[in-house]
Amino acid sequence: MKTKVILLIKFAISIFILGYLIQQAIADEQFKRLAEKDKDWPWLAAGFLCSFFAIFVTTIRWWILVRSLGLPLSIGGAFKISFIGQFFHVFVFGTLGADAIRAFYLTRKFNKQKSLAVSTILADRFSGLLTMFFLASIVFFLIDRFNLIEVKEEFRPALQTMGRVIPLLTTFGTVIVAIVVFIPRVEGYAWFQKLCRIPKVGHLIKTLLSLLSVYQNRPGIMFVSLSLSVLVNVFFCMAIFLIAHSIASDRPSLVNHFFIEPISMVCNAIPLPGGIGGMEFALSMLYKIFGSSSGVIVAFTFRMSLLCVASVGGITWLLNRKELAELKDENDETAAVPA
Repeated sequence: MKTKVILLIKFAISIFILGYLIQQAIADEQFKRLAEKDKDWPWLAAGFLCSFFAIFVTTIRWWILVRSLGLPLSIGGAFKISFIGQFFHVFVFGTLGADAIRAFYLTRKFNKQKSLAVSTILADRFSGLLTMFFLASIVFFLIDRFNLIEVKEEFRPALQTMGRVIPLLTTFGTVIVAIVVFIPRVEGYAWFQKLCRIPKVGHLIKTLLSLLSVYQNRPGIMFVSLSLSVLVNVFFCMAIFLIAHSIASDRPSLVNHFFIEPISMVCNAIPLPGGIGGMEFALSMLYKIFGSSSGVIVAFTFRMSLLCVASVGGITWLLNRKELAELKDENDETAAVPA
């Protein structure tokens, strides 16, 4: 019952945000002008392609993390599982996310190494989120330190709040990575045991570090993963900018998009059904901060590019259902799963 209530609340939040954005867009004369404006289709196609490349690099990052633990997953298998995960993440709201699908198939393929399989997914998600938070923290530091943009007074409190929360989360994530990579057998330290006894969050910290500890003494792998995460954000930044270039005349500059993208993608990580709502709201607000009124339509078009990538996953799933149904650990005859 608790899970169902939480899921219902997530749906309500997503629907409310999307409804608000659509209402704002319809009420704005700019939306009608943008809808009637001639589109620059080559730029739009390039933006959609950048979204595809971002997911492509994400898959490479995860595959490297899998292979570094000695799990013999082929690159083709990684792409099949990853793109199918993207499909279910978008089209089965809140029920099966991309990470859940990857965990489902990977733990069946490596049935006797389930903890390693789950660790790769956690490390992949963690490095991606940490990079987004790190880039967003740099953005807020530059805004505060050098006053690079003129922020409207009505948006200043929200921006200042994000500017405090995101760097704190970034620091927390960086400390976790440092502990995992550089402190062997950390569970034996008294300070760590006290940390694990903190109510509500202590058990989460202990579980997180125990799963990530498989990457102990592998700083090179973590560096590669974080570097690829930066490349993912570059592709997403280019995707948003190129989409804006194709449909909006009052778009922010490319440099400004390097401020907009990490903050928007951090909001996209909010656990709403399919991730829908948070990114659109953040992108529309940030466009307003930069003096553009086209943020809503750019956000929805960018979301469409992600839907196109997800459709590739849907096709992959339909074409490989039989193969996935027979997916099993070569050393475990009981690991077959239904498609």
